Amino acid sequence: MSRLRETLPAAALGILVLAAWEALIRHLDCSAFVIPAPSAIIRVLVLKQPLLFSAAVVTAGEVLLGFLFSAVVGIAVALVIVRFAAFGRAL
Repeated sequence: MSRLRETLPAAALGILVLAAWEALIRHLDCSAFVIPAPSAIIRVLVLKQPLLFSAAVVTAGEVLLGFLFSAVVGIAVALVIVRFAAFGRAL
């Protein structure tokens, strides 16, 4: 029960912000290109789900490769710093 009491204000604030955003966009008649309404964003997320999922898989692969590359380079630089004291002092 206390967990619900802790998360309820944050959830209510989030819903309030989304509702205000939606109302403001509809009232001001803003271009969807400039700032889309939350309902338009959800609609596109649902309609383009397969495309977005395949793009997310590619992005996750690139993130993983970048992480592995940076780990290898970081370990190599650390080994050089440990092996050659002058290089470590230069940094």
